[in-house]
Amino acid sequence: MLLSKGQYLICICAIILLSSCTASNVKHNFNFDNKDSTGLIIGSITQDIKPGSNSANTFFYIYPENEGMTYEMLRLRENKYSLITGFYKQSEFSDLNGRIFAIELPVGKHNLKSWQVDNGTGAYLSPKKTPPPLYFTVKPGEILYLGNIHMHLLTGENIFGINITGGAMPVIKNEYNRDIILFRKRYAKLRNHNITLGVLNIGPWHSEDSIENSKTITVQPPVFIK
Repeated sequence: MLLSKGQYLICICAIILLSSCTASNVKHNFNFDNKDSTGLIIGSITQDIKPGSNSANTFFYIYPENEGMTYEMLRLRENKYSLITGFYKQSEFSDLNGRIFAIELPVGKHNLKSWQVDNGTGAYLSPKKTPPPLYFTVKPGEILYLGNIHMHLLTGENIFGINITGGAMPVIKNEYNRDIILFRKRYAKLRNHNITLGVLNIGPWHSEDSIENSKTITVQPPVFIK
């Protein structure tokens, strides 16, 4: 399918936004340079492995309480190895697609605000109604474990008989014992650092009056929730 000039420009803008707002993991040799102004949030972000979900990618949006500060976009699957082969980097888990995250944030109140899923066909899934924000507080020099942010994916055959992702439901879990092993292995300098257990609300994350949790947006880049 050919894109119009306007759609092409929108896609280019989306690529720029995705690259500039994505929250990247801190480097493996990370240590706090200034414990007075930042803290570290850690956890894991995962999604189901099932027929039709191979090209899907989940995005979660983290906003600071201070509106003048930039939001962060937590990308589940990192950039593909090659535009030609189109393969994502290997998952850190054997039974799920995903990875652990360790992100340095300014001290203060933040919240997990919304999500989107790129189903790999040019369509995006987003919540029909924005779920309630999940708040957490970053303290100076603290490592805060937020939990496992997991996306259940609903897949099925399209009109061409091809399995694709057509629905999504985020769930918050406590996978501390699993995630902390990977974290301590990757970040040797933080191995002995105390970690605060601050798991976000455990269970499905959705608006109480929204039975169907996602809608499809076709031929459109991610919509950034303000």
